[in-house]
This record gives sequence, C-alpha cells and structure tokens, in this order.
Amino acid sequence: MHLQPVEVIWPRDMFAYIDFSLSREYALNKPHYLRIASIFRAASLLEFDTLRRWSLGCLEKQWPADLPPPSKPSKFGSKIPWAEETLAIAEQFDVPQLIKRAYWELCTRPEFRSVDAEVYDDEAEEIMLTRPRLLRTVLVNLTRLRERLLPEWTRITRTPPIDIPCPRATKTPSTFASQPIPCSLDYANWHRIISRVEVNDMTIDDRRMDPISALEIMITEINWEKEGGFCTDCVNMWRVIWTKDREKIWRNLGDWLGMDVDTGL
Repeated sequence: MHLQPVEVIWPRDMFAYIDFSLSREYALNKPHYLRIASIFRAASLLEFDTLRRWSLGCLEKQWPADLPPPSKPSKFGSKIPWAEETLAIAEQFDVPQLIKRAYWELCTRPEFRSVDAEVYDDEAEEIMLTRPRLLRTVLVNLTRLRERLLPEWTRITRTPPIDIPCPRATKTPSTFASQPIPCSLDYANWHRIISRVEVNDMTIDDRRMDPISALEIMITEINWEKEGGFCTDCVNMWRVIWTKDREKIWRNLGDWLGMDVDTGL
C-alpha cells in the first residue's frame, strides 16, 4: 500500500485563514503580504477555491508576470520585499507566473536577502532554513541570470544605436564650421550622459544588474536633445529601440533561468 505524503499546514497559516474567514476588515484593507501568503497556502491545502483565487490574485498583482511599459514615475523600479517567500510559494504550489518578478527582485539587490531580513526576520529564516533545496536552486539560478545580464548593460551602453541615418549629419556646415558628426558617432556626449544614469541610487556595478530599470530612465527621464545635443529624430528612434530591448530582456528571462528545463520550480 502506497501512502501519499501529508501536507502540513503551519499554525500561522491556519490562524490567518480562520482570521480572514471571520473578518470583514479585509474587504476594506489589504492585509500584509505575509498574511496573504499564509491565506493562500492554507486555502490551497484545504482546497478552498474562493479564498485561493482571491489570495493568488493579490500575489499576482504584487509579482506581475508582465513587464509594464516605460513610465515616469517608474511602475517597475520600486523594490518589493519577500521575494524568497514568493519563490517558496511558487515551488510548493506550482504558480510559475510569480517566478520572473521574484527572481528579478533578488538578482537586482546589492545583497541577497537584504530587504526581507529587515522585517519578520524569524519567519524569513524559517522559510529558507526549512527549504534547503529552494535555497540551492535560487543561488544557482541567480548566478545563471547575472551571467546573462552583465553583457546586456555593456551591449546597450557601449555606443549609441546606429541603425538610422542622422539628420544632423546631413546639414550643410557654415563657411567656418566643420561638418557635424552623426549622433551615433558622438561618443563623448553619449558616455558623459550614460555615466550618470542612476537606478535607485545604485552604483555602476549594481546598475548592470538592472538594465530594465536603467533603460526606463534612459527612455523617460533623460533629455538627450538638451543635455547631449542629439537630434530629435535619432532620440525618438533610440527610445523605440530601448523599449524593444527592455521587452526582449524580460522575454528572455525565463530561458536564462532555465524555467523550461529543470529549475526545481
């Protein structure tokens, strides 16, 4: 006779589940993330579909699978705590739509687990220490992701995009003026501006770990015409190219993490 393993409901999950079931407060005020996670785990194990759908919707809203378009202020660059908890949920309950944003959050932190350790530290320790395989999987995938991201920032910022004719270079110079160089060859102004692109007060090394946010700043916040003397036609085309670069990086994230192969998630 083969006995199926029994999933254990943590006491704090069961408490959150019962509290939610009996309280009207949640209809007006969104509970803390950890409370939502507890409700989702308990509802999943107890097969209570209504609460499971509600709590999963809350998790998906915090950890969206889709990349938002470039905006000012950014809808993507703000940091989200509890990425480790989210990856544990994704593994245990097979919710892969939470994985991309959670991994991106971990990868772009200066220190792994630095945000989660500030609050509810005992529970964060419990989550990781009771899931050693998850911790190993996370570290392996973070290493793989960082190896892919490092050349992306270099590729994007090495030189201006060069795939368009530059109107500035076609102007007839005055008698004593030299022929203007194309925007794509104006390396001095390009690197002067790129060198001060800031992503959430990160250093240059940290910036390379978050090219999606860096590209968003390049698209929405920098006045390339005023600050670098680049022509409007070139800048408009660059922004189109950078928008596609953001989307491509996000689209490739699953492949870089090996989500379609063997990640343990």
